[in-house]
Amino acid sequence: MNETTTKVAGALASLTLLAGAGAAVAVPAVQGGADAAVRADIATGDDGAKGSLLTTVAQVEGAFSFDQGALSSNGSIADVFCKAAASLCASLPDYGVERAQPSIDVSGDGGTAFSATVDEMKDRKGAASHVMACACASNGAGGGAIANAEVEGVSLQSIAEMAEARKRATPAPCVARGAGFDGGGEGNMECNTVTFTAADGRELALPLDALVERGAIVASKVNGDDVLSVMGAVNQLWVPRLPAKYYVRDIVGIRFTREEDPPTFDPFACDGHDFTNRPNVSVKAPYVGRTDEPLVFEGYASDFDRRITAIQLSLDQGEHWTTYPVEHADADRWVYWHFAYTPREPGAYRLKVRAVNDEGACSPSPAVHAFEVLD
Repeated sequence: MNETTTKVAGALASLTLLAGAGAAVAVPAVQGGADAAVRADIATGDDGAKGSLLTTVAQVEGAFSFDQGALSSNGSIADVFCKAAASLCASLPDYGVERAQPSIDVSGDGGTAFSATVDEMKDRKGAASHVMACACASNGAGGGAIANAEVEGVSLQSIAEMAEARKRATPAPCVARGAGFDGGGEGNMECNTVTFTAADGRELALPLDALVERGAIVASKVNGDDVLSVMGAVNQLWVPRLPAKYYVRDIVGIRFTREEDPPTFDPFACDGHDFTNRPNVSVKAPYVGRTDEPLVFEGYASDFDRRITAIQLSLDQGEHWTTYPVEHADADRWVYWHFAYTPREPGAYRLKVRAVNDEGACSPSPAVHAFEVLD
């Protein structure tokens, strides 16, 4: 298996091109466009009669590999998660804030209160960086509302440490004490909730331990560029294994508290709008190939908080599936897969692709790519 960052070749007109640090990847924006035209040609054929016949193969044999290090380009991330956020991720509003990086007011029950920018906190506690996938909950089957990026900022764990929000000690009145990074709080109590306040006054309360365990970062950079130029925000919460609707932007306040009824995440279950294709998968490839010449298919697979464990391929309309294991993948990043297939017979083909997660669930809606093979 290829576990290193590689260059992914070949972009097609119907795909959203993603290219970035050490890699270039293309993610289908929709299952349509040129692909739909090719499939229509296959369905009708030149004479409207022979075109309904597909060349089928029961066992799809070829060379399979995958890569979790391929990064999306910042231009593509901006197109999806900034410019198109209103339609793709309804929970990512356009706040319209000042362009200068603001100080974030941090406080905690019985802990230390302070105010600092993300960069100031990075200078104090060190920068945190992590490659993670970001996908809209509403990303459809094979859709393009997903990215894999390296984000840099200050970890939520570091912020909690500076605020003394996770110490186990004698409970004290719920007040914030002190005015600096180095403590001063008395009688700290372990907090279980963190509430983020955005520049427009919106608040979002989340379970503290779950965010720290996932490696949450308040980011100032995405793939080496200021988050402002990519996401249109001066800072942003990024959390592995969570959908983008939790990625609070333009944070001006972080409050750590202990609640009798702490918040939880809503189930990542299909409701007809969100999480409609778990695990999700995409496919792209040339639309025309030749016999005895390799044809390379590629795409992403991702499933929020579940690991991808296999990619399955079918060339007979899903009657048979050939399984290619995805070993030792983590859920933080997407799986970007490649498959080289050498057709032996000319004709019209249709490849179906589905992903399998660590619970054994398969993609409800397989990704489909229609292509023609010439002599």
